[in-house]
Amino acid sequence: MKVYVFVGMYMELFDEIKVFSDKKDAEKAWSEYTKMKYSDFEADDTILEYTQYEGTAIHEAELQ
Repeated sequence: MKVYVFVGMYMELFDEIKVFSDKKDAEKAWSEYTKMKYSDFEADDTILEYTQYEGTAIHEAELQ
């Protein structure tokens, strides 16, 4: 089973970690957290460089 782990990092602090079974839900959490559109980030992943949210990401993982 594949899961999507949203990691929120504000000012170098991991303050939010959530696991989703649906990638769209993880993307929504990312957008709500950063106040940016995930689709814009996917098109240009430099959006987070030099911002307070650098390091905020969605990671895919396979559960066994």
